[in-house]
Amino acid sequence: MNVIFGGTHNTQLAHAEHIALMPEWTDVRRGTHDFTLIFPGLAKSVTAFRMVEYCDAAGAPFQIPRIERCESDVYYVMFS
Repeated sequence: MNVIFGGTHNTQLAHAEHIALMPEWTDVRRGTHDFTLIFPGLAKSVTAFRMVEYCDAAGAPFQIPRIERCESDVYYVMFS
C-alpha cells in the first residue's frame, strides 16, 4: 500500500494493525472493520494526499482519491 503525495512522491506503509497484508486478505466487504495503517510522517508542505492499494490479485483495490491534511495527522476514512 502506498500513499501518494501530489502525484509525484510515494511512501510505503510502515505498519498495519488488525488487518492482513497481501498475500493474505481480510474480507471487509461485509459490515465494518476497523484497522490502523501507519505511514512515515508527511512533509510539512503536503496539504492533501491520496491513498492507493496496489495489488495484482483479482478484485478491486481500494483508492481514496483525496484526503485533506489535518493538524493531528490522524485520519478516519470509510469506503465501500
